[in-house]
Amino acid sequence: MTFPELIAAQWETFDNPPQGIFRLFFPIEDGDWEKSPQRTADRQMDQGIAAAAKWYLFDNASSLAKRPPVEVDWYPKGVIRNFVTQAVQQYEQPRHEMGQGPHAYLHIGFTRPKYQKQGLGSKWMEWGLAEADRLGLETRLDATDPGVPLYEKCNFQVAKVHELRPAMPASLTRSEMREWKRCEEEFLPIRTTVMVRFPGGVPAASMEVQGSQ
Repeated sequence: MTFPELIAAQWETFDNPPQGIFRLFFPIEDGDWEKSPQRTADRQMDQGIAAAAKWYLFDNASSLAKRPPVEVDWYPKGVIRNFVTQAVQQYEQPRHEMGQGPHAYLHIGFTRPKYQKQGLGSKWMEWGLAEADRLGLETRLDATDPGVPLYEKCNFQVAKVHELRPAMPASLTRSEMREWKRCEEEFLPIRTTVMVRFPGGVPAASMEVQGSQ
């Protein structure tokens, strides 16, 4: 497995159908699919990756609260970087609001379309939850709409439904305003569901579901 193969597998999964949250972090080069390294690598991948997941296990995550504001240096300076920066900061905010104690976090998990409904998603989920339960950690994740039913089957509960809404700066010129509108059309809507599973999958009767206003 190579890193380009991994990225290509993610593109195949999260762009089928297109999901704005993925494009925040993986831009299309010059707006051209064929130039994007993710698409180029896709041509080189035949039977490679079927599914993958990336887990974080924090025994003491207090350092996360001290991180500097994210700098979106993977987009060029200007309107699009401003737009994506706001979106990424809004995306990360609920995790800071939940506190930074010990926990497990599913950063990303996917199964390529042609391998779906074969139990592979359950495999990478079972591995991470077993580790979290062994360490006595609650588990957190940010789910897209298609993933919510899978996670609910694993005893995750909805903590917050979160819609990203970058605010257009008042200082933009007319040309920049048009570019901002193009960003809204390209990326939005983006809705994520913040979900939590407590150790052992025991439900919390007091869990309050927060909807974005």
